[in-house]
Amino acid sequence: MAVNCDENKKVREIFDAAIKLESEIENDSNSSSSISHQEKTTRCIQMLEDVTRMISELGLFSTNEDVDEVITSDLRYFLLPALLGYLTLRRIESLVSRLDLLKIADVYYKDFLTRCQDYKIAKVEAKEKDDSDACTNSTDLAQMTRRREQKIQRFREQKANEVRLAELSKLVESEHSDEEVRREFYLVTIKRWISTALEDLDSIHMEKGMLEQMADSRLNQSNVKAPDKPRPCLEPLKPIIITRDKVQAAVFGAGYPGLPTYSVEEFVQQRYGDMQIDANKSKSLMDRAMNPNASAEDRENKAVVKDYAEEKDDLEALKKAREMDDWKDDHRRGYGNKMNRS
Repeated sequence: MAVNCDENKKVREIFDAAIKLESEIENDSNSSSSISHQEKTTRCIQMLEDVTRMISELGLFSTNEDVDEVITSDLRYFLLPALLGYLTLRRIESLVSRLDLLKIADVYYKDFLTRCQDYKIAKVEAKEKDDSDACTNSTDLAQMTRRREQKIQRFREQKANEVRLAELSKLVESEHSDEEVRREFYLVTIKRWISTALEDLDSIHMEKGMLEQMADSRLNQSNVKAPDKPRPCLEPLKPIIITRDKVQAAVFGAGYPGLPTYSVEEFVQQRYGDMQIDANKSKSLMDRAMNPNASAEDRENKAVVKDYAEEKDDLEALKKAREMDDWKDDHRRGYGNKMNRS
């Protein structure tokens, strides 16, 4: 097939530069998510896409041909869809979802395997695996055994191809390499990428299934709304007026007929009833642990009792308070505390 020599040379130069860049990406020590790694990946994909368009315009391949009819220098271009699928899997895009990248890589790899099948380079299958097949394979022991044997055979072939490629690479790089050596080098390289494509397709199918299942689960959760819990109906607080005695209660009650009025004695009687409040009563640690608000309640009870006693002019309480004041006058603070002091 006659093609323009200048265009063919340009295609070959771009392709060789892309192959070199792909080798750098594969051997890059940086993280695959680093900016430099992703920039190289994107640039390499663009170069390979340009080569693909140029080859399509040149019409280098036809489905009516066999691999024996393809000239040696054009065999390298069989790797284009495989390389694009490989690099697409390693892209990390914020604007493109992972599921979309998997679908693109799946198309590239299947196109590569179909082309190898059409040109009789190797016998491969690139059929889609549906859920029913996966379910049958998981329960059919014979099918599982057959798949395991295929993977073992594929692994052995891949190792043999890598060993042969290492030998042919040295011969191809020499100045005296002949066409048969270069042709074998390209064909072995294509077979190695067939093994890589089959392995990546298995991974793609598994990851696609997981992502689709996660997407369906999120969709179902968004459609199902949690039932609204009924809010408890709280009785509104009623304001009250507390007075010193019944006389003031009667006065305030006359002035504010809408508000209930209580004297201090009535308020204590209503809240605590006939319960005897002992201000000096102690509580155990267990009681305090079971009721964290006990201290606050004790302080409130003491304040109520104190106010009640003062309002009733409790002589005994006044006597104790006066005695305590006299004792404080005669004894300075810290009196008698001789612990650990010479």
